[in-house]
Amino acid sequence: MPTFSRLASSNAQLPKGPRLSSLARTLVLMSAAMGLIGLTDAASTPQIDQPKNSHSSPLTPQHWQEINLDEYLRTYPNGNVLSLSDYAEQLPHPFPLHCGIGKFKDCQIPSYASLREGPDWWIVTSTINWNYYTNFLASALSHSAQLAKNVLHHVLHDLVYEYNPETSLRVITEMDLFRILLFPVEHGGNRDPTVSDRTHIPDWMAAISPLATNNNPPMDLVQTHDKVKSARSQRQSASSSGASPTDVPMIVYNSNHPVETNLRQLSTQLQQILAQSVENKVNSPISLDAGIYSAISGGRFVGPSIQTPRLASNADDIQRLIGVSAILNHQNAMIVIRKSSCSLYRKEMKDNEETRLQFCASDSTLIEIVNVKENTIVKDIYNAHLINNKYGFKTSFLASEALRCQQANQKTGHPQEPKNDDDSPFDVCTFELPICNLQDEYLEGLLTGGKSIARICREDVGLPI
Repeated sequence: MPTFSRLASSNAQLPKGPRLSSLARTLVLMSAAMGLIGLTDAASTPQIDQPKNSHSSPLTPQHWQEINLDEYLRTYPNGNVLSLSDYAEQLPHPFPLHCGIGKFKDCQIPSYASLREGPDWWIVTSTINWNYYTNFLASALSHSAQLAKNVLHHVLHDLVYEYNPETSLRVITEMDLFRILLFPVEHGGNRDPTVSDRTHIPDWMAAISPLATNNNPPMDLVQTHDKVKSARSQRQSASSSGASPTDVPMIVYNSNHPVETNLRQLSTQLQQILAQSVENKVNSPISLDAGIYSAISGGRFVGPSIQTPRLASNADDIQRLIGVSAILNHQNAMIVIRKSSCSLYRKEMKDNEETRLQFCASDSTLIEIVNVKENTIVKDIYNAHLINNKYGFKTSFLASEALRCQQANQKTGHPQEPKNDDDSPFDVCTFELPICNLQDEYLEGLLTGGKSIARICREDVGLPI
């Protein structure tokens, strides 16, 4: 059996809001968050004991493929009608098997069971591994939500001028709330290189697809992932013309509710949808894609190399960074890079650290984060010193992160696809602001000619400001 991390779960129920919006446009973010994030958690991982009656053969995806267990499960007698529990009850030596979120004890092979070495043993143990994986995924989402409540509360009070929960609405968008909840979660999965994955579907996606709710048809998560492309920036998402699939689970979000209320509602509903999707998989026929087949086929959940989902060790910093990015975007901020003689007035820049986000490079290139008010830039940013000093996000770091994200998005067209050439994990984008680089000779000429920075960045660079 694989090694699993220690994570507790929390299943607090919260009231639903009045307005529905589609979950489909969040799926690419989910893929980026859980499929590509590359952060390390040093938490200890206890070993789960194998059943006493298990065989001594190596548990590897390669062995699964060699004995063609996909075909065995796909063509299992009455597999198109047997649920997981029904399947376990009709084995030659039957036993109860009840899996799902919160069901660890009931999703085990009882000590009295005589499940012998063979295809059924592999099916059952893989299902047990899948059950652990999905439970840890739910737990990681719950932990992320608990952490986000505290992080977001402080970010809002620190960086939003005269913040009032009842009146300071929409300062963090729905998409950014999803990012805050999802991006700190490491997706885990099977690290065995022999896993056959001809469809290139991440393990976390196969584990829970299709998503479903009581009131909506199930949504093919893989299909939607292929169709829906996230916008390159938060400001472009509202104007994106890409059509979303219609038969999808629905997420409650009300732009007239306080930001923190929406965060609680969104996190609760994500966990509810995950739990119900796992429940649907358990209760669907084992040989169908809607059932356990699509989760464990290819040997995804066999072998000692399965890593469970968990929070990144710097999850709070990830959430703060996304929160800062969201608030600055709400203020219509951008990053301006231009040649200057800033090295001559470093003392003046030092004196302005309380209210400005700026950095003078060694070659006198000036990097500033400014707000845009029509055709004017405003250099003073409310509580800028807290971003630098309390959170530890220096202007040079923020600019480099925004540039990294911009380059990744330009390369692929959307942020979920990039991968490092050496198959190492890829860090998702956590700080995105429009970048206006005025170092081009033509743009410098416009600036020298008296055209305002705001107009150049909007009209000549093409930024959505």
